[in-house]
Amino acid sequence: MKNNSKEEYKSQKLLITIEDVLSCPGQCPGCLTSLQDRRSREPSMAKEVMHSLIDRIEEYMSVNTFRSIEIVLVIGDHLYLDLSYIKSLYTMFVERFGDKLAHDDSRFVFSAALYQHYDALYSYAKELKSINDKRIPLQINAVLDPLNIQRRASLWNEQLKFIDDCYNKLGFPIEVSMNLSVLAANAMSPREYYIVAKDFNLPEIIVNWTPSINNMAYTYSDLKIIENWIQEFTELLLNDDDLTSDYIEALLSRRDSLLGLDTIEGLNQQIKPLVKNYLYIDSDGNILPRFDAVGDLPHHKTFGYNPSYNIREHSLEEAVDGIYREVARSMLKSTTLDSCQSCIHKSFCTLSGYHVYTDLLRHSSKFDILKNSPLHKDRCPHIGKVVFDTVFKEKDDKH
Repeated sequence: MKNNSKEEYKSQKLLITIEDVLSCPGQCPGCLTSLQDRRSREPSMAKEVMHSLIDRIEEYMSVNTFRSIEIVLVIGDHLYLDLSYIKSLYTMFVERFGDKLAHDDSRFVFSAALYQHYDALYSYAKELKSINDKRIPLQINAVLDPLNIQRRASLWNEQLKFIDDCYNKLGFPIEVSMNLSVLAANAMSPREYYIVAKDFNLPEIIVNWTPSINNMAYTYSDLKIIENWIQEFTELLLNDDDLTSDYIEALLSRRDSLLGLDTIEGLNQQIKPLVKNYLYIDSDGNILPRFDAVGDLPHHKTFGYNPSYNIREHSLEEAVDGIYREVARSMLKSTTLDSCQSCIHKSFCTLSGYHVYTDLLRHSSKFDILKNSPLHKDRCPHIGKVVFDTVFKEKDDKH
């Protein structure tokens, strides 16, 4: 199992996730966005909000020391908009931050669903490669919908051909991700998804299990299917020295620093720096903490949270102090379930962002789908225990 020494796990990297586009022609059941959100062909973040954010980032970097910066644009299909949008935004970030960083692991990533024809996609990739700047390299996050394997087979084959040619022929960086839902799990087995990355020699493959108020009927309706899928997928990756996924790397990098700490110690020693370095800005400019569980989990309204800070009124520096206190309360509350109290992973789980899943269930108890909610059973309320048991058992067995 490779480990990219991510105990730096961005300890000196500023990672800003920006929710600037919700438009998308896709229909992933596990997506965070609603159908209404996806219909627009315009950026969801207003220009003035984006410009204010860039100013706030520059201000934040002037009072903190960061080794590098990672800008991740989510959630929709950025190639569904005119290509000039992503080109001008990328150029703006490079001009503002390219010379402020001394190290070479910065990057600028944007999501794309790849619903355009192959020729158009390949043309876009060539154009983007022509402006790629090594100071902050540009990268595509290709979000695949396994349901297209059967319902739109020709599109699926074109998407795979583009990923292969983009990475192996054109040499333009691309990563592959999928939104895990019950339907997606039934449409594509863990091994089939694993083989997508292996066939194209990709170094990393991403899976997002992000149940939300919008998609719980698809993501939480059969937790056992999700657990079995993620367990098998995790085992495949842990037995491969050349391929990994971010949720595994995050756990392995934090394990040594978190084990042995109680929840209060962990909050003070580990979570405060994490909140400082991991931020999510939603379409309205709200400043949110962002965590890695199996997918990105910010304290977002779609998970039931109410934002307290906005870039229009607050600097990132002042927001971080208040956000940390909110995160601490949320994390501590998440350990009060009976099933959590007896779990050997309690502190580690709480301090690794999985509390967002528990909070979602609390906020969503009114939904009929949760009348037999895991919150009311003597079991883990999400997939955390399965992930921890699998990752740590495989790791320990190898030593």
